[in-house]
Amino acid sequence: ESAFFIGWIMQIILSEMLDVPTSLEPGTPGVASNNFYSMDHTLDYGGIAYDWESLKTSSSSLGTDAAGDCSMIASMNNNNNNKGYIGCSHVMPEVWNNRRNMVERLEREDVIEPFQFLGVFAKAGWYVPK
Repeated sequence: ESAFFIGWIMQIILSEMLDVPTSLEPGTPGVASNNFYSMDHTLDYGGIAYDWESLKTSSSSLGTDAAGDCSMIASMNNNNNNKGYIGCSHVMPEVWNNRRNMVERLEREDVIEPFQFLGVFAKAGWYVPK
């Protein structure tokens, strides 16, 4: 859930301090929004762990006037009842080391900027109380 919390912090800073409209992309049609400002505050996971295609969408025009504007892509999705759903995102706040090859490929393709470390270290493991 740390990606949700990081996303919420980013959403608050961007929306309230910098006046940049933001939303969190679940990456899957029919999945509730995970926006901080949502009245439901669901923590629904999308069906895609790392939606690389949504990053590509935000950096291309898709033959529309929506170049870089995910709100226009979201409107297209809603108008089509999510048929032919297209994910669109500008930031992926948390990517684990085992995805480094894809990150480097997207950097070479000029889809994303060079990644930056968050300063957070994670370790998967089992912890059993005494």
